Amino acid sequence: MRKRLNTLRRRYQRTTSHEDFRAQSKAQYRGGKARYTSTIKNEKVRPWKTFCNITPGNNPWNELYKIAAGKKKTKVNLTTLKKAEGSQTKDTADTLQYMLEQFTPEDDNKDDNDDDRRRARAKSQLPIGMDNDKKFTVLVIRNAIES
Repeated sequence: MRKRLNTLRRRYQRTTSHEDFRAQSKAQYRGGKARYTSTIKNEKVRPWKTFCNITPGNNPWNELYKIAAGKKKTKVNLTTLKKAEGSQTKDTADTLQYMLEQFTPEDDNKDDNDDDRRRARAKSQLPIGMDNDKKFTVLVIRNAIES
């Protein structure tokens, strides 16, 4: 539209000899300029109207704040993955299962060939609590959540 408007403007400015043709060029230029201006105005207003239609009326700034602060969460869509044998995963559950199998090693105690692994495995089997641990009460948990 801008290129077309510039063409109309140049045509109007260059027409100096014939008055009827100059008046016709001027009318075309002004009509094109009016359409261009209204199109720009509409395109500026359209996203705002769309935003207002999707924003709840009780707190219109909530969504705007999330967008401006970069806190708007985007949905992650897992696509299919190509498996080692060449086939592809079928759906999200299959993709997640394949990722779990590929990215997490098997925990087998037959592989514990050094002392560090044996000590770590033995330590992981011990209870986590200490003798002086206190039990959490509902009041303590509620205070922690509220604070």
